[in-house]
Formats: sequence, C-alpha cells, structure tokens
Amino acid sequence: MKHTKSLMVLAGAALGLSSVALSWQEPALTAQVSGVAVGHLLAAAHRLQDRTGNRVGFVQASSAEIFGRTSRVLQDETTPLRPLTPYGAAKAYAHHLVGVY
Repeated sequence: MKHTKSLMVLAGAALGLSSVALSWQEPALTAQVSGVAVGHLLAAAHRLQDRTGNRVGFVQASSAEIFGRTSRVLQDETTPLRPLTPYGAAKAYAHHLVGVY
C-alpha cells in the first residue's frame, strides 16, 4: 500500500480466467474468479477508505469481450455491453460493479 497526501493506492492483482474457451468449460469458476472476486476487492477497498478516511483508488482491467458483436470499430463508455461468452459476462459484471462503487 502506498500513501500519498489524500489517496491510498492499494496495489494488487486479481488473476482472472482470461480464456474464452475455458469459460465455456468452467462458467461458474469464470464467474467467481473474473466477476465476483472483483466485488470482494471493491468491498475491501471501500472498508479501507471508510476506516482510514483516505480516498482509495481502484483500477479494473476490462476486455472487449464485454461488448460482444458490435458495429462500432472502436468501443468506448457509450458502447452497449452485450457479452456473448461466460468470460464476457463475468467481465461485464465486474465492470458494472466498479460503476456501482
């Protein structure tokens, strides 16, 4: 953990399942590791922020899989999320959780 004047940076990595093919074989595991785990990390960051009174930043690595098939060549925050795989759905869940927190 690195402290700055008003921001605490909680450094860490969640090793998600990054294989679309494996997500079809292990959809529940993919959901837990690539989706639900992000919720646990966000809750921990929120508790740390409440406990210390310092702002805690969180960075979520996403994937183009959250968009599924889209007519847009470049995706951005306004591109609709339409995942077509268990991996894409898990990453979309994590993406929405970050927005909630």
